Amino acid sequence: MEDGAVTQMHPDIEFCLATEADYDQVMAMSTDVYSGMDYMGHFYFSWLQEPNRMVFLAKRNGQVIALESVWIVDDGETAVFEGLRVAPWERGQGIARMIQLHCINFIKTNYPEVKRRRQTVGNKLPEVLNKFRILGERSVLIFHFKASDIDGILSYITRAMEAEGKVWQQASLLQDSDVRRIFLDREVIDTVLPNKKIMYDWHPFEPTESNISLLLSKQIRWMADCSEHPHFLSLCLDPYLVSMGQEFLRLNIDMFGKVLDEAKKHLVTQLQISSGKLTGTVLCFLFLDTLLTAKMEEFVKAIPAVEKPNILPQMLLEDDL
Repeated sequence: MEDGAVTQMHPDIEFCLATEADYDQVMAMSTDVYSGMDYMGHFYFSWLQEPNRMVFLAKRNGQVIALESVWIVDDGETAVFEGLRVAPWERGQGIARMIQLHCINFIKTNYPEVKRRRQTVGNKLPEVLNKFRILGERSVLIFHFKASDIDGILSYITRAMEAEGKVWQQASLLQDSDVRRIFLDREVIDTVLPNKKIMYDWHPFEPTESNISLLLSKQIRWMADCSEHPHFLSLCLDPYLVSMGQEFLRLNIDMFGKVLDEAKKHLVTQLQISSGKLTGTVLCFLFLDTLLTAKMEEFVKAIPAVEKPNILPQMLLEDDL
């Protein structure tokens, strides 16, 4: 279906690029998104300035009723869709499909070199998965704790590892030159990266020079078990406020690899470095290989002052444009 047909079916709906002036309406329709753990309030304005990213809105009679973002990456060959949301009072009317169709038509017209659409979802609903090729799956282990308890949490984890007879050693912080060398190394790509992709939060990137440069421009903390021939890697952004309120911070840690002891070490190291910026309640999103899910869930459950964790799938999806 072309945009013209959509417009004829819904003449009171228009599509446009988002502006700073739309912020309040976007947030007003997003109050229940991700159960209050929504990232949009933190990233909205930076998304508007992001090179090769477009944020589209659907409006009915001038009121924002839907949003979808498209980020062109992988040397212009991939469109990453992200941030889809529909106003609660408009759901169930096909609005999500309409705005996604508008985005696809826009890309085909203005970015004909784009070959594929990718996105990640946190569910396994057949009506979603059946529309795409499934490239892979990770787990998202979500747990929360009071920032005031961080010292005790770190102390417990290190003691628990030492009680298991493990030698405690921090993960190594990588410099920019290390990042380029490691994440473009063929062996690392084939054996460590999930589905041979750099997964930054919910974003999939091919391991290319241009993508590495893009990611290095962000305030990401890159770590490895060692700087030569690593078997485990992690990424972490500084914590940021979510829509639950001023006392809730979200901390995302991406882990690459299948070594349980290294996952524990990277968790401790990333938390230690972030600890000075933690306040209120911390919502930690730990993205990891599905082979580590059960053991890491058991490990996190045993940590005093940490609430019982939840687990979501992270499904990486793709289709052709």
